[in-house]
Amino acid sequence: MDKIVQIVQHALSEYTGPEFTELMLEAKHKFFTLTGKLNDDDNDYENRMSSFNDWYLFHFIAQRETRTVIKQYMLNNRIDEKVAHAILGFNYSLFEFVGRKNKKGLCFKDLLHNNKFFLYRDHDHLSLLPGDVFVGRTISFENQYLMLDGICLLANSVKKILKKECDIVRKYDDKKMEYDFLIKLEFLKSKLKRYNHLGADKIFVFSP
Repeated sequence: MDKIVQIVQHALSEYTGPEFTELMLEAKHKFFTLTGKLNDDDNDYENRMSSFNDWYLFHFIAQRETRTVIKQYMLNNRIDEKVAHAILGFNYSLFEFVGRKNKKGLCFKDLLHNNKFFLYRDHDHLSLLPGDVFVGRTISFENQYLMLDGICLLANSVKKILKKECDIVRKYDDKKMEYDFLIKLEFLKSKLKRYNHLGADKIFVFSP
C-alpha cells in the first residue's frame, strides 16, 4: 500500500504545481459550488481541503479534457498495471467506523455498498469514534484497504436517515446516482453549518 500512497501523493503534488494554477482554480470553483462555500476561518477548513484534493484527483474533469486528473497522470507515467487498476478502481462511498476488532485492525462498514472491511495499516489522519459516519474514498489492493485523507464527517443524529437512503440508492446500482448522492451529503453538511438552528434532520431531507 505504501506504493499506492506514494503515487497518489506524487500525482497531487504534480497537479497542484504552478503550471496547473488555472486548472486548480477551475476545480475549486466547481467543487465548492457543489459542496458549499469554504472560508479560511472555518473550523473544518483542513478537512474540506483534503476532500477537495481527493475529488480533484479522482473526479474532476476540466472543461477541455476527457479524463480525470489521476487518469491523465497514469497515462503520463509508467505505473504497474495492477497498481493502476487498483487506484482507478477507487471506492467513493458512505462509511461507518465500527471500531477496532482484535488484531485485524480498524473495522469499517461501507453503508452504500453493504459490506465490511478492515484497515490493516496505521491511518494517523483518521480521528474517528466508533459509530461515526462519513463520506470518503478507499483503494483496495492485494486484500488490503487504504482510506484516503479526505473525509467528510456527518452528524450521527441522521445516521438512520442516511442508511435508509443508502438502501434506496443501492438498488439502482448506478455510479452516477451514487456520486450525486454522496456529493449532496457534503453539500448538506455545509448547509447545516449555516442553518444549524434547524437541526440536522431538517437539512438532510431527500426526495421520495
